Amino acid sequence: MKPLYFLFLILWFGSNQLFAADAIILENKRNFTIESIKNAKYTSTYKIIINNERGLKYAYTVLMYSPFISIRSFEATISEEGQEKVKKIKLNQLYDHSFSGANSSFYMDYRYKLFMPEITHYPAQIDFSVSITYQGFISLPQWDPV
Repeated sequence: MKPLYFLFLILWFGSNQLFAADAIILENKRNFTIESIKNAKYTSTYKIIINNERGLKYAYTVLMYSPFISIRSFEATISEEGQEKVKKIKLNQLYDHSFSGANSSFYMDYRYKLFMPEITHYPAQIDFSVSITYQGFISLPQWDPV
């Protein structure tokens, strides 16, 4: 995390308020574009400061995919306080799981990638972006009205 940026946050929020929160969301942009009657594209950027271990749950991300939903790109960076090296995570480094398992009575084509950042020094800033395409979509991704 850049020292000047961290100093700005302390001045803006105040040191007590900044460290009292488990996590602070700096940016959460989502864009869903219907390109045609059969195709759509979803992009998201997310920036968050994790102040302690309890705040990690706010950075966990699940990305579903199937024959009709493709994850086109995923990039994440983790900047930990006091660490000079920035961790970079790509799509192929995420945990890959199937929805059908030992307790499932039927087979599903749906799978998901799981982003669970590992942080050892707090506070840490996590930035990530994802791009997903939908073919023959019948439902919209989760969204929260503002």
